[in-house]
Formats: sequence, structure tokens, C-alpha cells
Amino acid sequence: MKIIRGTKVNVHPSVIIGDNVVIISDDIFIDEGTVIGDNTKIIAYEKLVIGKNCKIRPNAQFKARSIEIGDFFFSDDNPRPLIIGGGGADRPTARIKIGKRCVIHDSFINVFMPVEIGDDVGLSPSSDILTHGFWSSVLEGYKAKFGAVKIGNNSIIGYRALILPDVTLGNNVSVGAGAVVTKSFPDNVIIGGVPAKIIGEQPIGLTTNQILQILRDLIKEYSEILKDKVDDVTLKETDETILIAGKYRDLNFHIFLFSDVIVVNYGTQIVLCPFTNRYYGKDNVISDDLRDFLRHHGIRIFSRWFKSILPKIGKKLGLKN
Repeated sequence: MKIIRGTKVNVHPSVIIGDNVVIISDDIFIDEGTVIGDNTKIIAYEKLVIGKNCKIRPNAQFKARSIEIGDFFFSDDNPRPLIIGGGGADRPTARIKIGKRCVIHDSFINVFMPVEIGDDVGLSPSSDILTHGFWSSVLEGYKAKFGAVKIGNNSIIGYRALILPDVTLGNNVSVGAGAVVTKSFPDNVIIGGVPAKIIGEQPIGLTTNQILQILRDLIKEYSEILKDKVDDVTLKETDETILIAGKYRDLNFHIFLFSDVIVVNYGTQIVLCPFTNRYYGKDNVISDDLRDFLRHHGIRIFSRWFKSILPKIGKKLGLKN
């Protein structure tokens, strides 16, 4: 059973919606390539916007006045569900906006007050956000706290970290595992502890030559990983280029690194630009696997969602991608 109900409904034909899914909003827009898992329930009273190529895990539960999710959002199927809503989710202030290329695993995000999450933000498993807190009566002298939460671009919230109400985190902030964040912090800091405090600063940047060397090292590392997945991998390196050649499923492939550009040929050709996270051409199985490898190093070159190639032992055991 699927229920999609609203005054205005615009769902791209390529969107995949699982079984037992409920989506209710006055204004619904879901863009191309998005996948919504089984047993998901989304109520966004006023507006629901989900961008291109998003993946919303099964059993997710969303409820707010408005929900906006940018392109390439990803949530995986962890044991704990992903919940957006909680107490106060019916209020006019219950709004959440999530930027592009964000990963949120199995968090609880309370939206009593607005929550804004920037681009390229990761919430590690079991990390949560609260926007209100209360218990004993204010008439007895106790306090109730309410406050919006904002997380800047390119920030990472560590495993089991907790963001409390009325907190703003700047861009490029790293929150350590298990931290309890009770106040706001500026850009480019590393915070941790209970309560969280500044414990370091982010790198101020690398030279072009340093970046190019890291990229070369990553491609050489990837060639070793490919040996566990495909056949006949060879590596040729010069002062200016690296070439990986091999065979997968009886079809030859080539991965060519020249300066800051990676060209992958495997049936189709795609050009990857790690400096800008852009690509040109048509993706394929090999480029998917390479992009997943790069993703684990924080380099996010997304088109549709992709999977790594299984190791040879997985195929021997009858597993499939």
C-alpha cells in the first residue's frame, strides 16, 4: 500500500517508492532518481521538497511543518530508525532544511524549533539534535529551553554526539564522538567533550602540489584495492600520469590520472574532477567503484547513487552487487 496525498503533488516518474509508504503534504515535490524505502512515513504539513538522487532508508519517520532535503541525500539501513520530528512537530516553528550531499544515518532530529543543516554535512550513527528541553514546571522556578539549531557546510557530527537547543555550528566544524554540544562554535574548529569545547583547528589548506600528490597516492592505493575485485590489474606511472588497466566481466577498462583529472573508460567514458567534485560524461561500474572509494576519503563526486564492486570472495560465495 502507498499513500501520496496533497493539494499539489509533483513526483518525477523515475522516483522509486517502496511498500507501505505514506507521504502527506499540502505541496509535494520529489525530484528524479530518488528512492524512498519501505515502511517510511513522511508528513510535512505545508511543504515537502526532496531533491535529485536521494536515498531515504526504510522505516524512516518524518514529521514537520516543512521539510526540504537537497540533492544526493543519503541514509542507510541501520538498526535504529531515522526520525525527524518528535515533540512539537505540529507547531509553526517545526521546520527542517537539509543541504546537498548530506549523510544522516539513524539520527533523532527534534524540530520543535527550526533546524538548518548545510551542504556536505554528515551525522554519524546515533548522533542526535534537540531543539527543546523541559520537565519540571516553570511555575516552580525551573527553566524550559527552546532554540533553533544550525549546522554549517562541510561539518561532521561524530558518533553518538548530541547537539542541544540554541546551537549554531560554523562551516568546517568537526564534533567528536560522544560530545555534548551546549553552545555555539565558529568556523574551522574541532570540538569534543562533555560539555564540548574547542580541542583543535581544521587544516588551513594545502598547496596545489600537495593536493596533486595526495590524489596520486589515492589512485595508487585504489589500484591495489582493485586487485581484490577484478582481473588483470596493472599500474603504469610516470612523472605526470598514472594509468590503471584491467578487465572486469570480460570487458577492458582504463583509469587515467593526468594532473587533477581522472578519466575512466569502461563501455562509457566519464571524466572526474576531484578539485570541484564535478564530472562529465556517462558513469559506469568502474567509475562507481572508484567514486565510492573516493567518497570514503571525503571526495564527493555524485551523480546517481552507486555501489562498490564486491570482492572476489563475495562472488565465490554467490553474493551479488
